[in-house]
Amino acid sequence: MDSIYSKAIEICDKWNMPYLDMRKCSQIAMTSKNKSKYTRNANSGVGDGVHPVESWYRTFYSPVIDQKLRNLGIGYTTAPVAPTVIAVTGVKLDQTTLTLNAGKSAQLTATVSPSNATNKSVTWSASNSNVSVSGGKVTAKTAGSAIVTVTTADGGYTAQCNVTVNASTAVDHTELTSLNLDGNCYFDTEILPDEKTNTKARWNLQSGTTYIAGARDDNYKIGYSCTDNIYVVRGTVSSAAKNAPFWANDWIIEQTNASCKVGDTIVATDAIDSFKLSSPYYLGNMSKNSTPAGTGVVGKIYYAQIYSGDTLQADMIPVKKSDGTLCLYDKVRKKYIYNAGTGTLKEG
Repeated sequence: MDSIYSKAIEICDKWNMPYLDMRKCSQIAMTSKNKSKYTRNANSGVGDGVHPVESWYRTFYSPVIDQKLRNLGIGYTTAPVAPTVIAVTGVKLDQTTLTLNAGKSAQLTATVSPSNATNKSVTWSASNSNVSVSGGKVTAKTAGSAIVTVTTADGGYTAQCNVTVNASTAVDHTELTSLNLDGNCYFDTEILPDEKTNTKARWNLQSGTTYIAGARDDNYKIGYSCTDNIYVVRGTVSSAAKNAPFWANDWIIEQTNASCKVGDTIVATDAIDSFKLSSPYYLGNMSKNSTPAGTGVVGKIYYAQIYSGDTLQADMIPVKKSDGTLCLYDKVRKKYIYNAGTGTLKEG
C-alpha cells in the first residue's frame, strides 16, 4: 500500500494532475452513527472513523475531486450524476442455532437489509476450530461448540449462530476381544467420579500388576492393584486397603456404592458419604498418584463400564481403528480413548 501510494503521488506530480492526499490533508471526524455508516476497520469489522468505505468516497471525496477538475477545465462539462448509495442497515441468519455430528455440514443463509442495499457483501468467521465456515457452509470438525458470525462489508453489522458439534456416529474400528497392556499403559476416561459412581470391569491380571483400574488422586483413590493380593481402596488417603485373594487369571471386578466384588469375594469400603474424588477415572497399568507402573507389568482389558448411580456414563471396549491404532471406544459417548502412558498395547 505504501508503494502504491508513493507511486500515485509521483504520477500525479509528473503530469500536473490535481489530487487530494488523504494521508496528509484529510481528517474524518464524525458521530458514532456516521462512523458505522462511512468507515470500517478491516480487522475489527466496526466503524473506526479512520478507514473510509465506498459510501464515504462517493459522498465526500469524489464530488470534491470532480468539482476541482471541472474548475480547471479538465473535468466534466456538465455536472455528473452520482449513483445513489443505499446503505446497509442490518443482517440476519436463517438459523441461530445448529447441531451437527462431527464431519457433517449445513448451509447458513444471510439476509442483508435493506434488500436493495448497494453493497450486500458479507464475510464469515468461526470462534474456534470446532467448526469451519466458507460462504455460509458450516462444517463440523470436533465435538464441542462454536459461534459462527456473519459480518456485512458495509457498516460492519453482524449476526450469529450457535453451533453444537456432537461426536461422530461413524464407526471407524473393528471390535477386539481384549487389549494386552504391557508396562505403563493407562487410559484417561475423562470422567470425574462422585460418591455414587459404580464401575464394572473385566481384566486378566498377572502377578506384579499395580493399580490396574481406578482414579489417580493424591488424596483419594479407588482402584485395584495386585502383588500377592488384590487391594481395594475407596475413601480418604488414610483409608485402610481391603484385601481379596489374588490369582493370575481373568477377573470381573464390580464396585457398587461401598461394596466391591472381586471375583467371588465381596469387600466393604468406606461409606459413600465420606468419599470424594478430584481426578478423572483411569484404567490400565499404573500406580497410585500417577506413578508409572514400570516395565514388565502386564494385563488385559476386556471391557470397562462406569455408572453414576444406575446411569451408564461410559461403556468402553477394546478396538482397532482402520489406521491400525489400538485404543478403547466408548459406546455411550461415541468417542475413542487413547493410551496416555508410555507402555505398549497389543491385540489379544
